[in-house]
Amino acid sequence: MTLFCGSINLFPEDCGRNLADDLAAICLQLEGKGTGDTISCSIGPLHGAVKRLAAGGAGAEHGFAKIEEGGLVSIGSARIDNRRELAETLRIELTGDLDLVLHAYARWGQECAQHLLGDFALCIIDERTGTIVAMRDPGGGVPFFYALCGGIFSFSNDQSAVAAAPSVPDEMDDRLVASFLDINLVLPPGRTLHRHIQRLRPGHLLTLGRGQSRVSRWWSRSAIRDVRYSCDNDYIDALDELLGQAIGDRAAVAVRPASHVSGGLDSSIVTAKLAAHCQDKGAPSPLALTWNPVPRNAAESAHPEAAVLAAFCNALGIEPLRLPPDVEGILEYLQRDPLRHPPSAMLLMEIALQTGAADRGVDTIFSGHGGDQCLSSRGGTIYSDLLVSGRWKKLAREAAAIDRSAAKIAAGAVFQFFRRLGAEALQELPRGTGSSRNPYRSESLSRLTRHRRVREGIYATNQGRSWHRLQSGYIDMRTDAWFESGSRRGLRYAYPLLDRRILEFSLGLPPEMFARGKEGRWLIRQVARRHLPHEVSENRNKEEPSRSLAMVEALEAARPRMIAALERSRGTWDRHGFIDAQRLLEDLKASDIAPRGGKSPNFRTKRVALEMMDLDWDDQ
Repeated sequence: MTLFCGSINLFPEDCGRNLADDLAAICLQLEGKGTGDTISCSIGPLHGAVKRLAAGGAGAEHGFAKIEEGGLVSIGSARIDNRRELAETLRIELTGDLDLVLHAYARWGQECAQHLLGDFALCIIDERTGTIVAMRDPGGGVPFFYALCGGIFSFSNDQSAVAAAPSVPDEMDDRLVASFLDINLVLPPGRTLHRHIQRLRPGHLLTLGRGQSRVSRWWSRSAIRDVRYSCDNDYIDALDELLGQAIGDRAAVAVRPASHVSGGLDSSIVTAKLAAHCQDKGAPSPLALTWNPVPRNAAESAHPEAAVLAAFCNALGIEPLRLPPDVEGILEYLQRDPLRHPPSAMLLMEIALQTGAADRGVDTIFSGHGGDQCLSSRGGTIYSDLLVSGRWKKLAREAAAIDRSAAKIAAGAVFQFFRRLGAEALQELPRGTGSSRNPYRSESLSRLTRHRRVREGIYATNQGRSWHRLQSGYIDMRTDAWFESGSRRGLRYAYPLLDRRILEFSLGLPPEMFARGKEGRWLIRQVARRHLPHEVSENRNKEEPSRSLAMVEALEAARPRMIAALERSRGTWDRHGFIDAQRLLEDLKASDIAPRGGKSPNFRTKRVALEMMDLDWDDQ
């Protein structure tokens, strides 16, 4: 996997800009990220550069590909899992993954994305037709940011590199920033807080040519095929095998893998199967990384948060590496400019874990992120799903399983269906102007209408809801942010539960695979029972008081540094006039950061205000 960046002049006859100078400015943003040297290259209209992201896998030189006779050039990052089958179909020698993609494009054109399995984000320049095509895999494991300004197409999998391009004006999207400050905003799919920088959405194509640009979906819900087997064991076997493939393919390029563990189903099953893969290959066990601190007393040790994690680690014979949030990680996050770096509050915890992992030689971190949104959905729509699909006998059997009458269940299903439709309609209504839930948002923003959280399609069925969650932008906001932060430490992330094969399998399942009677997450729980101790597979407690308290303590320890940064920056602290900085300073001085009954503190309004300010964090 590689870091990559590039610039292409879309109208070379009308513009005398030296793109080599543009590339030099962009490449500066890759310094201190990834591993090894940056390799620059000018091929046809492309001025690009690549750099190895982490140890293992292909070298940086494989971030470029070219077919001379076809007039095709490609730059990007790709790990293709079906490379052998693809090479046989194309009747070519097995080469680098990006070379395979380019040959697939030469044969199928833009339809080539349909034939690819793996993690990829890349750009193809077709000099025969004057077309530029960028594409991204459905799971979104590799970002793709781009800007079209002044006839220059600038792109990278690092947002700060695109922001550094001389052709890209330094302007924020005022309306999105107003929403970012005001609500717990998931950025609209494809958008950033920078007015001119877009994100290519997972499973989408960007096509440039003949003075036009178009974003289209190449991975669509309509292409999902129903998954049907004759018995439950066949479903369980199929999922177990797919999980092994998805994890094994990603582990193949890892030199020193590690995995998130929390005691939850998703992270536990990923870690257990990764450990089994390493054992089969004769490799050392992966490091088990957790945000959870060491329990400080008997009550904390007995709580499911700690007890389940201990049972899991004892069963696998591993010692968890505890890396709770710390002051330096929090301050690093607050110094990130959200106009140049993808925001995700989860980095408040993750940066300390990344630092500890990198210090121990880890190059790949496995995560169960994305499971809740699809594979391990709780099946909350099962009754309305059965109702609208006409499977009324099955609905009656589900009612009997939980000792309720079919009539009550049917009535509940109708209510569930229309409640979701009502929620859908409400999300389409614009928010009002002038009011704010953030006390630190200045009056200058009151003129701006806050962003509408528009949902895609009706999701009264489990497939519809899972599809919405995959397309909402929440998943790739986190994966984009973790990719960028991890690249600073030579780390890559692996998300097996966002593998295209897993996603399509999950979306094609019948609703009863997600819920049976009172038991949610049914299918993945059956697989978990094969690999995990009883304490983990049967755990339904999602509370994490120790982790929340660790975040409170780290924020409180960082509070004096926040106050000092605000005081040092008086007069220059708010470049946009969006923040009531004086009130923020007074509130930080006036009260401690305290827990809220076992939950994380309500620090969000202060956090987003600090993120949007220009502060002098150097306290030396």
